[in-house]
Amino acid sequence: MSNTRSQLPFSVVAGQDMKPNGVLPHGIANGLVWAIRARPGEDPVPLEPHEIESLLNDRTPPSNYPKPSESWAWLHFDTVHSSARQHVATLPCLPEDVSAMLAETEYGVMLEALPGLVWGALPAFDDAVSEEDRDICAWRFAMRPDLLITTRRNPIPVLGAAFRTLRADSIPRSPAGVIDRALREFTGSVRRQIGKLDDELDRAEDALLLIERRTDLGHLGGIVGKGRRRATELRRVVTPIDRVLRDEDLELPEWLRMSCAIGPNVRSTRRWMT
Repeated sequence: MSNTRSQLPFSVVAGQDMKPNGVLPHGIANGLVWAIRARPGEDPVPLEPHEIESLLNDRTPPSNYPKPSESWAWLHFDTVHSSARQHVATLPCLPEDVSAMLAETEYGVMLEALPGLVWGALPAFDDAVSEEDRDICAWRFAMRPDLLITTRRNPIPVLGAAFRTLRADSIPRSPAGVIDRALREFTGSVRRQIGKLDDELDRAEDALLLIERRTDLGHLGGIVGKGRRRATELRRVVTPIDRVLRDEDLELPEWLRMSCAIGPNVRSTRRWMT
């Protein structure tokens, strides 16, 4: 079993773990992994069950969502079970199409925005021990200035890593900072893998030029083929990110641009994608 999985945060709801027999309001335990409130300069605190219910039942239209405030909440759901997906797909606090997107199971990359709401699906690696053995999957999010909701079907180490970085001296001003950190972690992993693969391919191709026995050709050829397939897979998974960030029709709200997330910091990864 992967060591990464054991390091993921425990389910947190105001000091209660999410065991099946836990006494929680109806619907809260449907896939909810953690629910916290973050305020810059202070350590995150678990949300009380009544606070979670209030957030999930807030039917304020996206155009009227509040401006950036002194604190924001993060609710993270595991949607591996159909009951959890059904619950997430009908969250009253989000437009129907956005809630439905959070519960989708197909892989894809997307980013959409309204003045008070940003939502999308982004790639990440699963929790295999070795970076080169990790499969690519997707996690989804919906975000307004005071609330972030994320979902995933597979264990996503980048989300656990983003969770663990939330300390008093590192709380971002808005939940967009979480998206930024997760993207940075993912693209950093891709960058490391591509660099390692390029080095391995160079060595294998150099060896192909030097070998004298035909029996070695098959072995080295297999190494080259496997490495090139993985490198192509990694570059292809990053291309959609670049495409959605370059979308001229996508107008990100001012509160998001001010946070520097999904903006210049992430777009700097283009330098090595091309």
